[in-house]
Amino acid sequence: VFDRWSMVRVVDWEVTMSAGLTRENIARMDALGTPKAKFVKKITATTRAFIKEHFKVDMMFAADGLAIAAALAPEIIERKEERYLTIELKGEKTRGVTVVDWMGMSGKEPNAEIIMKVNQIRFIEMIMDGLK
Repeated sequence: VFDRWSMVRVVDWEVTMSAGLTRENIARMDALGTPKAKFVKKITATTRAFIKEHFKVDMMFAADGLAIAAALAPEIIERKEERYLTIELKGEKTRGVTVVDWMGMSGKEPNAEIIMKVNQIRFIEMIMDGLK
């Protein structure tokens, strides 16, 4: 994808975690009681339990939802950087890992817009609006 498309927008995992839904956000979602909210509660129950058990936090991370929000409402993006990205396919220790050329040492033109920070409040509002 990075080699074939010019300037792909990427939301990194750290941003996804920083824009995570807190226990309070989740309670507000669940309290809506709409068919959409009930559906989301049902399909995320296993993920919520996994995060709580393995990450030891009562949160939910919505990587796909955040990517969609950034596409639909780019004004939620508060900071972004253009860098060259590639995927490591022949590494000795990794395979399929995204590699970012933060320092421009490859000499290659940036091919991705990396979202570094989003407006979490607006992101949560978008989720709540969508579940009504």
